[in-house]
Amino acid sequence: MAGLRACGFPQLGGVGKTRLLFIPIGGADMGVSQTVKEPEVPGVGMRGGLGRTLLTAFLALAILPLSIVSWYAIDRSRLNIQEEVTRKLASIAALKEVQLSRWAE
Repeated sequence: MAGLRACGFPQLGGVGKTRLLFIPIGGADMGVSQTVKEPEVPGVGMRGGLGRTLLTAFLALAILPLSIVSWYAIDRSRLNIQEEVTRKLASIAALKEVQLSRWAE
């Protein structure tokens, strides 16, 4: 009859972490499991230093001016829309005033 043996595999995104996988084997150690530790292998991502510094600097230099220009454009658009609506309402009010004065005569 076959038993189970545990084999460790590193988890995605983790370094040195172990996941148990039970593989059937034959022999007297049925039902016994053991943890196998994988050696730590450095990941692909940046851990700091020059790469992270340059990335942060370039993101700040790109996002900050874009945010300022976007805020200014949105603010100007809002003001222009307000002025346009105010002008239209004023002209409607003037037309209604003329209509009411003609109706009252």
